[in-house]
Amino acid sequence: AAVTEAASEARVRVPDTPEDAGEQGDPALVPTDRRELRSWYLWDCGSSPVGATAISFWSLLITQYAKYEAAKNPEGIVWRETHAGGAICAGTCDGVACERYGSTCPELKFVRPEGMPDSCQWFPANKDLDTGQDYSNTVVLSNVASQLGCGLFLVFLGSLGDFGSMRWRGLALGACVLSFAPFAAAFISKTEDYAWQAVLLVAVVIAHLCAQQMFDAYLPLLAKSHPRSVAARAAREAGLKDAGLKDQRGLKDQRGMRTSQREGGKGMKDEVKEKEEVDAEAPVDHDAKVSATRQEVASELAFFAPAMGFACMTLITLVQMAIIFRTNQQDAKDDLPRQEGDPNNVGRGLRLSIAIAGGWAMVCCWIGLRGLRIRPGRPLPFGRESQTTRWASMSKLGFRRTMMTVRMLRAQSPELLKLMLGQIFSTTGNGTVVTSYVVFVQRELNADNVDMVIIVLIGSFSACVGLLFLMPIAKRLQGKELFWMFMALKAVTLVWPTWMALGFTEKWEMFALVVIGGMLNPSLLPMIRSIFQQACPQGYEAAMFSLLGICTVAFIWIGSAVLAMFLTATGSMRWGILAQTFFTSIALWIFSSFDFKKAQEDRVRIESGEHEIDGVGEFDELRAEGDSREPSSRSLSLQDSPSR
Repeated sequence: AAVTEAASEARVRVPDTPEDAGEQGDPALVPTDRRELRSWYLWDCGSSPVGATAISFWSLLITQYAKYEAAKNPEGIVWRETHAGGAICAGTCDGVACERYGSTCPELKFVRPEGMPDSCQWFPANKDLDTGQDYSNTVVLSNVASQLGCGLFLVFLGSLGDFGSMRWRGLALGACVLSFAPFAAAFISKTEDYAWQAVLLVAVVIAHLCAQQMFDAYLPLLAKSHPRSVAARAAREAGLKDAGLKDQRGLKDQRGMRTSQREGGKGMKDEVKEKEEVDAEAPVDHDAKVSATRQEVASELAFFAPAMGFACMTLITLVQMAIIFRTNQQDAKDDLPRQEGDPNNVGRGLRLSIAIAGGWAMVCCWIGLRGLRIRPGRPLPFGRESQTTRWASMSKLGFRRTMMTVRMLRAQSPELLKLMLGQIFSTTGNGTVVTSYVVFVQRELNADNVDMVIIVLIGSFSACVGLLFLMPIAKRLQGKELFWMFMALKAVTLVWPTWMALGFTEKWEMFALVVIGGMLNPSLLPMIRSIFQQACPQGYEAAMFSLLGICTVAFIWIGSAVLAMFLTATGSMRWGILAQTFFTSIALWIFSSFDFKKAQEDRVRIESGEHEIDGVGEFDELRAEGDSREPSSRSLSLQDSPSR
């Protein structure tokens, strides 16, 4: 394993100073510092609360808007015990037994009749909107649109992160949408405008997921240029120089030993052979240390960034909780002023909470961008073109690079291709459950604003604790051990859709699942990134991580579409949620065939250029421009010494 890592590390040399970086034409690998690392973390701190708000408070707001629109149907509403399938509740209206207040008292439409238990929740008797769709499908179909749009964007443009300043510009464009769209949502107050809220939600989700792709593209660069990685490479170079001097000084001694061997017998021959092996393996040990340091740094960055993001989510959720409670003075369980019966005032606290998340993103993301280096790559291979022609050319280039990356994995690294395929099915099932959770608990258990505050608060806190607990463990695991830890956590996720489909008849269940899932779910993506980083050929990180991002988010829409179809066909979300276990089961089957050792062997073979013909490879276009094609340290040491 040490020799494998050493051969890989020796292939890619990173300049140790900005000046050297400029001379070697690779400014993307200028050594980083604490300010840039803090800025990288800060961008995630700004974007994470908006992403969490989109799938929680914003989704709840749209569902509430659509629910009140469905309640305008002639059938009115019905009160049921705890959940949508519960028994119909009864009480008294002005001393007369009733199930709800009649049309003669429209101002009391959403008020519980006297004597009705507090556990009873109201649901539209007819759940269809004017469009003919179930009101819950509003957010589900919004998820399909945003995930499909993000997938198309990444397939055509996601692989361009290593060109020019595309990484930094992608983050800047995402920050614009994440900052201003929430403010626009705060001014949409009428329930009949739920479609406009859905449009803004789609825009924010696409911006967040696509910008996250550019955020992830910084990970391998920061891992290589981290001070600890730079120090390890400096120690490596010093060791190589010392080894070279020792080779020169020891040359006469070796010749003398060979002379003595001819005169004195076989014992000296073994001593000469042992000394040669030790001298040759010394540089390899240095290379293994460099590789181990870089991988440890990559794991640390991959885990610490989301941990900081979840910590900021917790902070913003506390602020949002204060806003919601403050605006719900008449009824702490709903934004609706029940005694007034005015649905146009629904969601005032939610709208303010969404605006707060946008303001936080505006501050954190833009401060983070100021401290984050552009780390430019090679220029785009276009001349002066019109904007339309330029976008078309960029789309063609991005699509070609995406397809080329798939062909490269199929031909040169089939094990990484298995990892990609497993990730597609994994995130399709798990991602659908996460993005549809709010709609599910609102529809089935009538979760309200306060319930959502509790869900987001305990979810972000549990995620932060889980990441901080698992990060030290994951940092100490290498390769196969880390992969099997990932497999164990992934297998547990089969519980989430099963529990939701077969249980969830009491409100405590929706909180319990968030606590358990929050401890485990957020660690899955950092783990797969760390495993991928260790098996990814150096010089090809931008193209490879782009494809990993596509596999992570571009196919979740399939799970959401399956959920929408089951909801339309059966009138229940439970069967659609249960169907997500199929995707997770397929993912586990594919992951189980992944061979980490073989993946690393493929990585070394690619980096050594074995697939090239006369120094030219079929997939050289995917390699970063600054990638140095240098021989291994063992080869250097053999070349510097006289032939034996």
